Amino acid sequence: MKRLIIFLYLFASIPPFIVSAQKSLKLELIKQLSNTDLEEANTEINLWLASKKPRLSVSDSAEFLFYQAYILVNLGYIDSALNLFNRCIEFSDKNHQNSIRTFCNCEVGNIYYNWGNYEKGLNYFLKAQKESLINNDFRGQATALNYIGKYHHSLGDFEKSMEYFNKSLILAQRCQMTELIATIKANIGKYYESIGNYDQALLNYMQALKRIDSIQNRMVRGTVYNHLGNLYQAIGNYEQSLYYLKLGLSERMQLKYIEGISKSYKNIGELYLDLKIPDTAMNYFILALRFSEKVNYQKGIIKSLLDMGSIYLQKNHFFKARDYCNKALKLATDMGYDKGIVQSNYLIGQSYYIENQLVKAENYFTRSLQIATLNGMKEEICDNNYSLYQINERKGSPTDALDYLKNYYDIKMEIESEQTLKHIAELEYSYEIEQKEKANELLRKQNEINMLDISRKNGLITLISIVLGFTTLIIIIFYFRYQSKQKTNKQLALLNTEIVRQNRELTRLNEQLNLVNHEKDNFFSIIAHEVRNPLWWFRNLAETLSENYDKMPKEKLGKAIQSLDESAKNSFHLMDNLLQWSKSQLNRMSFRPQVLNLTELIDENLKLWKTAANYKNIEIKKEAESSLKLFADRDMINTLIRNLLSNAIKYSHPNGIITIEAYQKESSIFFSVKDSGIGIPKGNLKKLFDPNHQLSTLGIMQEKGSGIGLKLCKDFVELNQGTIEVESIENQGTLFRCLFPNNTI
Repeated sequence: MKRLIIFLYLFASIPPFIVSAQKSLKLELIKQLSNTDLEEANTEINLWLASKKPRLSVSDSAEFLFYQAYILVNLGYIDSALNLFNRCIEFSDKNHQNSIRTFCNCEVGNIYYNWGNYEKGLNYFLKAQKESLINNDFRGQATALNYIGKYHHSLGDFEKSMEYFNKSLILAQRCQMTELIATIKANIGKYYESIGNYDQALLNYMQALKRIDSIQNRMVRGTVYNHLGNLYQAIGNYEQSLYYLKLGLSERMQLKYIEGISKSYKNIGELYLDLKIPDTAMNYFILALRFSEKVNYQKGIIKSLLDMGSIYLQKNHFFKARDYCNKALKLATDMGYDKGIVQSNYLIGQSYYIENQLVKAENYFTRSLQIATLNGMKEEICDNNYSLYQINERKGSPTDALDYLKNYYDIKMEIESEQTLKHIAELEYSYEIEQKEKANELLRKQNEINMLDISRKNGLITLISIVLGFTTLIIIIFYFRYQSKQKTNKQLALLNTEIVRQNRELTRLNEQLNLVNHEKDNFFSIIAHEVRNPLWWFRNLAETLSENYDKMPKEKLGKAIQSLDESAKNSFHLMDNLLQWSKSQLNRMSFRPQVLNLTELIDENLKLWKTAANYKNIEIKKEAESSLKLFADRDMINTLIRNLLSNAIKYSHPNGIITIEAYQKESSIFFSVKDSGIGIPKGNLKKLFDPNHQLSTLGIMQEKGSGIGLKLCKDFVELNQGTIEVESIENQGTLFRCLFPNNTI
């Protein structure tokens, strides 16, 4: 009878056990599919839930609902997914499934984050972090900390984001969360990319790829490929960029991750826009918009609309451009996305400005400037101030124009100063790390010597003890000690050789350090002596105008404004040269060649120096082929033209003539600037491009310079595979001639 009861009990236990095993296998299959094919995963989970076999408990319901919601949100069914996540939170509350509730809060927060509602998203992330902390849930805490880091990165607070990423990484490694570790490594790479440290960014992206080699997760792999594509685009390697962006798109297409597909199309479109292929870029932006609308990805819709509006603006299709920008403006206003509002107003203002509808343009630029100022968007503040300066100059409002121009230069110089300080801080940080490494190396060597010395002393004591205790074995012991001593001497000789090598290396490193300190002192010396005077003059002139402009005669006021404009340009020109020089000295120059319209660049710089030339009544003749193409770095060529033109004006007599030539001959592009000024003494010609000589002479009207402009010109010409030469006759004039290969063929 007893055996029968046991048998019946076992027989009754088999079906629940089988059902439980079936549910575990099905859940594992759904987890795998959610990383490789979202549509197939959705089909499997719907078939399983529709059948009567599962008979899901409250506990099972929460877990299945979570994966069903996760799959739907990535397929683009956001509203349905949001409802399922909320139901999942209710089920997990009833069954005290704290871990599932934490992950649900993270996913809900991510939905609001992607909609651009950052604060609401942060509230969910913080709630998840608090719950995981209370419940000692390290996996949930690692996930929440990673999302909080993403939030701070989106707001531009990179240092704070890095703190959260590091905390998240420690917990993820502790819990062996391979997928999350790869995701965090990718986010850390994004941090380094944001601060311009591309080597560290690439290292972290590659570490993330290595992590996911052992697992099948198209979501993480697609994200890392996309980051790599953006990184190579930033450093100008467009071939590698397109390769990785298309790999990322392929992963997301196979996964059927709608929002990710939209982002990939947008990134590829931006790459083609950089390559000056707007029609191809437009096709990708249209695809990005289509997928963004599919999932109601508001930020993606706004960015795609603005990208399309920008392309139509370049093509002078102003009505279409404004149509896209107005749609973007409405969406950005509805969701409170300030950056979208600023960019929309600015592009609409640009379209009206080009059409010479100055009143409308001014209204949009003013709105854009107000919101940019409230949010501290310095680049956008600069752009809007300069546009408002151009409008007021056209309208004949010199006072307002001057105010906007002054604001433009103030913010521009503030941005440049921040970049310079950042470079100096990085140099100091590198120096401190290097010093610490040297100190640690010396300490390690000293410890090795100490340990060897202790070993020798111990051996000697042992020898004496053996001699006293076992006199009969003296000869044998002496022989073995002799062998040991020989071995020790060899080790000492090797160690001494290594110490000598280390000392030589320390001497070499100290010499390099002295050279770096010398360059740093030289840089500060230039700033102290060259920058202070023009800025002091600019401040006093602005102060005089501010206090006396209503009392000054119109003619004198005009001359004062011209002087102020000249001083501002000279100061900006000098600061730009100093910044470029510091970058070149620190080997931090970004070389981004592209197809340029050389004639347009010449015209832009002629406008910049028009006031200075008119002030000295100098005639500038331009003999250049229309639409002359040159494959080179835009910023470097701009610096070259600006410096050569500045020098020509500075050293030309009043009523002089400056001739600028640009033409193509066979497979070369020629560009030259010739003046009829004071010329250069023969003894100084060889010093012009010599980095070991600081040559600076006053202009005709006592204009000052830093003496580094021509050295920059030589460096930038050679970086663009060109050559530069100078011809000069004292008191007759100077000719600078540049030759570039024609790589646009």
